[in-house]
Amino acid sequence: MDPNELLEVLEPLFDAYQHSSTGRRNSALIQSHVADVYHATRKFRANWQAKEGKQDVDEGEGEVEDSVEEWLTCLSEVLVHFFDCAISMEYTASSKHAVGAIFELVAAVASHHLVLVEEVLDRAIECSRVLLERVRASACQFIGNQVSYILTSNRLSSEERDQLLDQASQALIPRITDKAQSVRLAFNHAAGSFFSKMTEEGNETVPNEEDDPELREGLQWSLQHDPSVTNRIAALEALPVTVQTSDLVISRLRDVKPKVRCAAADLVGSLSIATQLDADQCAAVVEAGSTSRCEAIKDILVDLICSGWMRDFEFDPIRLLKKIDVVEHEESCEKLIRILLNVDRQHLSTMLTKTEFQRYWDELNSAGAGLLTQKGEIDLARLFYIRVRCQNLTVDSNHNEAVEKEAILAAILPDVPTLCEKFELHAMALMKLMIDREQTIITQNDEEMTCVCLNLLQLFDYVSLEEGSRLHLKTTMKRMLGSVLTPDDLVEGCVKALRNVVGNREDLFWDEALDVVHDLDLKNRESESTVEGAYVLRILTIISVVCEISSSQLSQASDVQRRFYSMVAPGISHDNTLVRQAAVGCLGRLGMFVGSVLFAEKLGISMVELAANELEPMEVRVQALFALTDWTLLGVSPESKILESLLQLVPELLEDTETKVVCAVAEIALRLLFSMKVLDSEWIAKLVFLFFDSRLSSPPDQIEEESQAMSEIGNPERLQQLLSLFFPGFCIQNVDAWDAFVGCVSTLLQLCMEKDNQKRKRGTKTIPVAKVIDYVLVTANNAFDFRNSEESDGHADGQSGQTFVRHVTPSLVIALQLAQFIIQKQDDCSISLLRTLCKHLGKTVIDLEIEKSWQHLSHLAELLEQLGTELTDDTCLEYIQDLIDVLSNLDIPVENDNTNIANVAKRLSVSTDDGKGIQKHNHAAMGDETIADIAEKENQDNLVPPSSNNSKSKTGRSNELQTPLKCLS
Repeated sequence: MDPNELLEVLEPLFDAYQHSSTGRRNSALIQSHVADVYHATRKFRANWQAKEGKQDVDEGEGEVEDSVEEWLTCLSEVLVHFFDCAISMEYTASSKHAVGAIFELVAAVASHHLVLVEEVLDRAIECSRVLLERVRASACQFIGNQVSYILTSNRLSSEERDQLLDQASQALIPRITDKAQSVRLAFNHAAGSFFSKMTEEGNETVPNEEDDPELREGLQWSLQHDPSVTNRIAALEALPVTVQTSDLVISRLRDVKPKVRCAAADLVGSLSIATQLDADQCAAVVEAGSTSRCEAIKDILVDLICSGWMRDFEFDPIRLLKKIDVVEHEESCEKLIRILLNVDRQHLSTMLTKTEFQRYWDELNSAGAGLLTQKGEIDLARLFYIRVRCQNLTVDSNHNEAVEKEAILAAILPDVPTLCEKFELHAMALMKLMIDREQTIITQNDEEMTCVCLNLLQLFDYVSLEEGSRLHLKTTMKRMLGSVLTPDDLVEGCVKALRNVVGNREDLFWDEALDVVHDLDLKNRESESTVEGAYVLRILTIISVVCEISSSQLSQASDVQRRFYSMVAPGISHDNTLVRQAAVGCLGRLGMFVGSVLFAEKLGISMVELAANELEPMEVRVQALFALTDWTLLGVSPESKILESLLQLVPELLEDTETKVVCAVAEIALRLLFSMKVLDSEWIAKLVFLFFDSRLSSPPDQIEEESQAMSEIGNPERLQQLLSLFFPGFCIQNVDAWDAFVGCVSTLLQLCMEKDNQKRKRGTKTIPVAKVIDYVLVTANNAFDFRNSEESDGHADGQSGQTFVRHVTPSLVIALQLAQFIIQKQDDCSISLLRTLCKHLGKTVIDLEIEKSWQHLSHLAELLEQLGTELTDDTCLEYIQDLIDVLSNLDIPVENDNTNIANVAKRLSVSTDDGKGIQKHNHAAMGDETIADIAEKENQDNLVPPSSNNSKSKTGRSNELQTPLKCLS
């Protein structure tokens, strides 16, 4: 049987399908073409048998089997030929449909017999390993097509099907991390074929019950790590959405690209909230649906929540809240309620039937109709819903009429005495639970009861208060605040409720608060020493909350300030460390309202003494430093003793061995630097050093176990994020900030050298010096370009009024500091560090179109010449030799010499043969006027970066700052 003859028979059929519509796998169109192919092959086989004189029935059974085998061999060769033709075709927008059609038809025809599948699949696997990326991608595409037909073929046994699928899977796995984006995309599409199959009708796909763990893990890797947006979307579409993969799909709701987030949102809609999503996953979906980061994904998820989820829970918001868990996900539940209440009614009516739409709003209204159940009890989810609904009502534009608003609130909320009774009842029960266990264990029941109490306290913000109800509420709140058994979590809510009693009369609020702390102080003096600290802590907590919620009018109430101070001051000298720390925090808040200069100085001296006392626990000292920093930022004079204390203490504590302390003090340094209260290159150098310190850059599982939440001060990850924003923002503030940042390299190199020496002694991790210098250079260059581009657009520095023009670039400034440091410290540096510094120095690129400071170029040439004579390591000399040669060829003009314009032009055209050192520029077209302008600038004073070296003044006054360049020259 001649394959060429069979090829001539089948070629018109394949050509016809190629030029037809693309069709769908197992659709009527392709089934018809497959039938035509087999009808033509059977006819060809019958003609061949007649020609050869062979018959299927009359001849022996052995001849029949030989005839079938010969026929299959011939047909497999033809199918492989069609595959080769398709895969060798140039894959373009116009040809991809034809290639896909041939692949589809070959796979469909081959799936009818094991021999055919094995032949074409082996050929595709061979092509998936070739060097040509287009061929690898096409081979993966065909493997995916073949797998689809293998899964739906009823002509293969289960053993044969499993064997073929395993063979195809093993061929695809290496393509997961293929270097070509198109190949990884083809892998994602092909892998998706393993997890879905066509129905018998061929009109839709259904999930495949069988799982391939290796391919599923490959899709998960692609979804998380593939840099291509298209590939991540393809991985999302191919990945089977199950309970095991739902976490990963939901995590893509936070993808950096909107298209991926929208694709993930569409998939989340296919998950059942009742059976396939847990509380954490539901909360993540709500968070993604309430953000304005991407309006498209917000619309998709809002539709899912308001129509899909609400329909699943029969439009009952209380059941939905219980599913998500109010205690564990309070913020997400609040956002959920706002989504349900504020959804666009007209849009919602298009997603629900008329009956469902009416039921939706009826259920929302009935859920908030009453606080108490029929048994007079409080359900947490219902209470939470009512509280958020009341809060939403006060800002809802649909209820602006005051009368209507009050009517709705009156219908929702019970009277004040009932609220007070329920609050005291739950608070007392919570106290009893905590007393029975001696406050050592917090259970789920405790958290739920605390949540009930807090939500009840917040309802007092929306109740209508009359004279009788005001008195009842005031009495209840003062009674709760006057007991040290009241949990600390409820104190702030009680103080705010007491604030609501007096309305706009803050003076009455302060009097009521003073009455409470006075009673507590009396109880403290009468009590035994074992509970003395509890009363003082409660006094400090109440005063702190009062200061937080009070307006600036407190600064004018000097008598109230002094009475508060008399209650707080004894806590500073208390034996209990926790009490002293709370007293420092309370004084910090109180000090923000101090109007008297003498009183402010008294507070400042007390806080400075605490911060400077080395016998105090570090927590107390750091708390005092934060208070001093806040006061300084509010306008304390830079010449005051407070700022002097900060200038002395902050650098010392930045070298502390405890990570938590270093991170907290670093935040203080950030605040003072960014506010320009302090301008010190040494501080900046230490912050840059911390940015690359292994204590902060370690993975989360290697940081201390007691590491706090990201929002808490002292967390290393929090400091990393702050520093990544601080350095670029600080550099673009003004000239002085930029100069101070660039001038930090000398100190930074000293810190890196000390760390390197410690590493050799103790085996600790070193700082990546090259990366540190590059980071400073790139950050300074970006700020330099940004502000100079502003100047070219006619903008001036917004803060200092100075223009941001520099005649010396960051690379030149850093090169000078590197050269000076190597000269001074070469004997103390390890050979590896010395080579790193010389290599970085040798890579310095100087742009003569930008560099106008010939004085600094001359000084750099002198330093390099000195290094050339002092360095003994051949590798170091080799690194800097090119830059030495370039600078030695410069014709540096004599200072104040304006006559030699020709020399200036000559210098501008200097370059090396290999392009190293100074960048090449074509100045042939420059006119004499431009050259004259450059020569004239030789006489101008150059602006140079400041450093804290040999400088005692560290305030923001630039005229007192010395510069490393002046020191070097």
